[in-house]
Amino acid sequence: MTEGAPNEVLDVILENAMMIPERTFEAWREPQTFAGTPRSTVANLLLVCKRWHDIGEPWLYESAIIRTREQMNALAIAVTREYKNGRKLGWYMRRLRIDSGYADTASLFLRHTPKIVSLFLGFDISIDDQTKRLMRALRTINPRRLYMDSMRGLSADIGYKSLAGLLANAVAGALPYWTRLARIDTSPDFIWLVALIPPLRELKSLSIVSMSNHSAMHPMAYDVIETLIANPSIKTIQIRDGIHWLAWRGPRPDYDKEKIYLGEGNDMVSWADFPHTVLLPPSHRLPEFPDKLWRRIFKHATARPHDVIHEHVNATRRGIVLVNRRFYDLGIEFLYTRPLLVSERAVDGFLERVSASFRLAALVQDLDVSVDGPLSEPKYLRTPLVGLRRATRAIKVFPTLLDHVAGREVLLLTSLEQTLSRKDSLTQSTFRPFVHLRRLALYGGSGINADDSRLEILTNLESLALYDSEPGVVAVFSSLQLSSLQDFEFEMSSATLMVVFLMRHGHKLDKLVIDLGTGTHDDDVPVFDLCPSVTTIHLITPTPPSAVPFMNRSKPHLCLRHLVFPAVAVESRSDLPPGIEQWNNFILSLTQMRRKLPALEEIRTLAAFEWPLHQDEYQRAMSCAAHIAHGLHKIGIFLSDARGTRWMRFDPIEQEEYQSYQARVVASQSQLQTVPLPAMNVGIGMTPPHA
Repeated sequence: MTEGAPNEVLDVILENAMMIPERTFEAWREPQTFAGTPRSTVANLLLVCKRWHDIGEPWLYESAIIRTREQMNALAIAVTREYKNGRKLGWYMRRLRIDSGYADTASLFLRHTPKIVSLFLGFDISIDDQTKRLMRALRTINPRRLYMDSMRGLSADIGYKSLAGLLANAVAGALPYWTRLARIDTSPDFIWLVALIPPLRELKSLSIVSMSNHSAMHPMAYDVIETLIANPSIKTIQIRDGIHWLAWRGPRPDYDKEKIYLGEGNDMVSWADFPHTVLLPPSHRLPEFPDKLWRRIFKHATARPHDVIHEHVNATRRGIVLVNRRFYDLGIEFLYTRPLLVSERAVDGFLERVSASFRLAALVQDLDVSVDGPLSEPKYLRTPLVGLRRATRAIKVFPTLLDHVAGREVLLLTSLEQTLSRKDSLTQSTFRPFVHLRRLALYGGSGINADDSRLEILTNLESLALYDSEPGVVAVFSSLQLSSLQDFEFEMSSATLMVVFLMRHGHKLDKLVIDLGTGTHDDDVPVFDLCPSVTTIHLITPTPPSAVPFMNRSKPHLCLRHLVFPAVAVESRSDLPPGIEQWNNFILSLTQMRRKLPALEEIRTLAAFEWPLHQDEYQRAMSCAAHIAHGLHKIGIFLSDARGTRWMRFDPIEQEEYQSYQARVVASQSQLQTVPLPAMNVGIGMTPPHA
């Protein structure tokens, strides 16, 4: 197709295909970066023909991301090779990113790539990384932009401070030689090690430094902002999460406000543009704002927090609306729309107030309880809740909620999760008012199949969960059309009872959630044969099962692609060896039944997942994740975390656990414990190479 295209056109095509995108190059590392990043195959484009190779090779070496010592060694060999025409691949290198993998050849590599413009350095280095001669090699380049990335900060890992200090000393010794360095960016968790701060004062070309509040205010950094302000060439000191810097102890009166910018992107604002602080005399009167503005204030002030919830937060929310009558009238709806119930006392008080006031009951939309542990007794709410949209099991509102629905009235509920007694009898018509319901979970109850002709009920229901159900309840839902149903959840011990339901609705299901529990069950139930279109199965169990349930007598399932464990963690070192044995047994069972699950491509765990940050953690299998990923990879299945990031690295791993290895090596290398700061001034007979 490109035979007739001129070299200039092919050059543009290969440039766009082979260059590492700026967004990828600049992205701060995440726990998944090392083992979860797929290998690039873009170099295969150079194998199309000799013309493509000659034109595209410079773009392949324009930028590089290094994560292992083997990559560093290979690149060092490539850039030092000199061709007959005098061309050197190192001359094409403009952007270099070293996440980890500082090998002995790093100094050789840097000496042959003198035109680097952007340099990205990862500070989470391991005991096997080498920084010898790195300072001298860094002095041979003259980048315009420097990125410094750290994920662990100053964690408690053995020897980390010394290891990061070695790299910091190398960078500090090279900074005076970087006469074109215009910008420095640091990652959110980066710590300014002491060695890095003094050289910043003398960099005459440096104009922009971008960091987080964590980097700016960490005690190890002393006062990096003061040092930066003292450099007259620096015009912008950006604190990306500036709101935290302002709220904490960051601002000082002697800081130059013209240099400090808060926020990022379009939201970045100069600190000098902030209004001056004006101390007003104490006033006992509230400002005269219109109701519309006060309502916005109350909505924000009473918003339900997404993090850990405490009772004092709830007390503050209540106190705001109790200031005066006007505040109460304007703010009470925000307090009761999503009530914050963090203790049993709060639950009892809420139920008492709502039961006594139809006005308050009408405000409730989301009924949930955030109490740690079970309540001392069942809680009931029998008042009409006309605005209710979501209700969980903690407070029982169903089926008494139907006592307040007359004629053809409908309820606004979209999600309902309730525990029923055997006295709560259900029929098809029970669910007639629930026209908006999308998720329904029932625990217990009884049912009567009235053979109602009005089967077009729960037409919007997408997810159904039935636990501890009697045959009558299953019969009620089996008789309905449930035209939108996609997910079904049940206990493995009740699989035989659910056959009737699955025979009616199994063909439309996309996801099954099976609670393996601890009771007895019949593994011969043809669950998968009745659900031929299921692509995802969630298995609720604290440990990996011995096998995928219901597969012994099933036919091959051609659609199942994802097997999900919501509660199985892959993190602790105690998983080796006890936990890994359970995983090995599960993987062995998958191997034996692989022909029955030809489409299965992923095992996902939604609980904690520990990723290795660099090569040595990976090779020495710091967690059992590497062992599991390798075992699954042998049968063509990927391991992934809650985000869906798949384990993509399958290099050989060693059996020695990384932390014990690291402790042993650090103990044998006492020189790492005290790392002196090398002289940063130019020595006798030495001049900066780019001065």
